Amino acid sequence: MMEDLKELGKPLEFWEYFFEISKIPRCSGNEDQMRIFIQKEADKMGFQTSIDRVNNIVIKIPSKVKSKELGVILQSHMDMVCEKNDDVKHDFSKDPLDLNLIEINNEKWITANGTTLGADNAVGMAYQLAIMKKINKGELDLGPISLDLLFTVDEERGLTGASQIDKNMISGSYMINLDSEEENRFTIGAAGGRVFEVIVKDGRQSVDNEKKVIPMKLSVIGLVGGHSGGDINKGRANALKIISQILWKLKKKYDIYINSLNGGNLDNAIPREAEAIFFIEENELSEIINFINNNSPHIKMLYNGIESNMEITIQKLENFNESSIISKELQNKLIDLLFSMPNGPISIHPITKELVHTSTNFASIRTEKNSINFVISQRSLTQYDLDEIYDKFLTLFEISGLDLNVNIKYEYPSWPPNFNSKISKLSKKIYKELFNNEVIIQAIHAGLECAYFNYHYSNMEIISIGPDIIDVHSPDERLKINSVEKIWNFLIALLKKLV
Repeated sequence: MMEDLKELGKPLEFWEYFFEISKIPRCSGNEDQMRIFIQKEADKMGFQTSIDRVNNIVIKIPSKVKSKELGVILQSHMDMVCEKNDDVKHDFSKDPLDLNLIEINNEKWITANGTTLGADNAVGMAYQLAIMKKINKGELDLGPISLDLLFTVDEERGLTGASQIDKNMISGSYMINLDSEEENRFTIGAAGGRVFEVIVKDGRQSVDNEKKVIPMKLSVIGLVGGHSGGDINKGRANALKIISQILWKLKKKYDIYINSLNGGNLDNAIPREAEAIFFIEENELSEIINFINNNSPHIKMLYNGIESNMEITIQKLENFNESSIISKELQNKLIDLLFSMPNGPISIHPITKELVHTSTNFASIRTEKNSINFVISQRSLTQYDLDEIYDKFLTLFEISGLDLNVNIKYEYPSWPPNFNSKISKLSKKIYKELFNNEVIIQAIHAGLECAYFNYHYSNMEIISIGPDIIDVHSPDERLKINSVEKIWNFLIALLKKLV
């Protein structure tokens, strides 16, 4: 892509490593080649490495001033999200990424042709390895600081490396995570989460043949969706909550017989689409269609300017041969429950008013052969409040009278923010001195590896930083070139002033 990497700015070692990393396959769960490369680089320079049972790797760089030694961990993850456009031929298991330099509004960016760039988290690894190389060449002296360069596995799929790390692998007073994506926002806190599945036993029965009923399909489509953490407070509609609302209104006025409910795909996403198939009495067809069409504008009005593509449709199904339905008693209890369940932000942080403290998201529902299964994702900045919102849902389930089981799929700890920590205050001061501007010190409503490190090493102060990366996890992912040097300068200044 570039004949002369010096054109990309400093440090040159960063860009050398970034391009080398981009040649190495490293989809989540397949980080072996990346780990081998890291180990070989450390071996060449005479630094000790160790690997734990889940295949995290750490490079140990000892301090030069033992009397005042201060342990600092620099951390990134080795894996990347491997996505490509449909028309692109690329084998992530062996093909190097095809990097490209582009310019947008007079800003230079690095991107990959038709695939994810993997800057999340090649950036972090390149910073770590560049520091190691400069120390080895005698171009960087951090005095009493001993560095642990930690590279974790499988961050993108489930934070596996952070959650299962050998706790004796690293030690230090401070950790700098290199996995943030905005040069002017540093993170010092994150929500914990719990995702659980509810399985409602469904004793199915056949629709009464004596009734003249016809099958209908109610659909909600075209919603924006988004991340159930970072986007939960943006006023976006949840397709499952909308369809539950319509079904609840329908059952209060008409006899309906539900065959199935389906919608949502991912545990951590706001559902964009949902559908319900149900039977109605034939003589009420036009009345029910009018009822739904008359109610739809009132629902859409709540999302004016947000959900411009929302569609709520009702249609008669032709050639629908399935005659089974949920029993009327179960149906009514289930719809009451789904309609009543809270969804969205539950509370706001008492100090940082734009930060959601606790939230809940109705993530998905599936009608199976003998059950109806739905998934709820909940987040909070404190374990106490995460447990409280979960307990409220358990109470709702008990009140519903449904025969159901609740299974926790997975959970992860919170990282409560400490806006008065030394590393927070020092970061603000250094950023202002270097760039004559204020950095935003924030907590986010999403899960991060740092939360596990905070859980494992409760006395360690942690901050997450990084350059500007746009559209991560998509083929449009791009890295802003001049922000790389900016964060490099900040990182080196922070390391030198932590002592």
